Amino acid sequence: MKSGKRKLGPGFPELRETQFGWVIVGARSKGFSTVQTLSCNVLSLEDLNSAVQQFWKMEQVPDSPTLSSEEESCEEFYQRSHKRDVTGRYVVGLPFKEGVVELGESRSMALRRFLFLERRLEKDPELKHEYSKFLREYEELGHCELVDETKDKPGTKAY
Repeated sequence: MKSGKRKLGPGFPELRETQFGWVIVGARSKGFSTVQTLSCNVLSLEDLNSAVQQFWKMEQVPDSPTLSSEEESCEEFYQRSHKRDVTGRYVVGLPFKEGVVELGESRSMALRRFLFLERRLEKDPELKHEYSKFLREYEELGHCELVDETKDKPGTKAY
């Protein structure tokens, strides 16, 4: 038995919390004959036991997981690049596939979105200031960089 109790009212049994759920205990008198009866209800837990066993079989982690070469390289990259910063947060680098040359053309879409955003920010100077501050910090953290389009081949940068 646990500590949970719920009274249903005068003349009614009460609910008691157990390790297996809630049970009804006590005498019933309100609206029933005064004849003494004793009831015992049993619930078979075989279905529950087999369901729990099936769950643990499905969730079992293999003893030695087989990793693909790509997964192994990601694991090695993680081991080399992860660290904790001064605030206690974990910092992990992003693994990039080597040898990927063509990223696709993203400049025109990025330019359209940028011009739309500029028009929107002109209407809200405070938001424009905060957004500019965010972009400076983003660049200082090394998450983006200025692209010199005269030196870079098309399709080698993402905007």
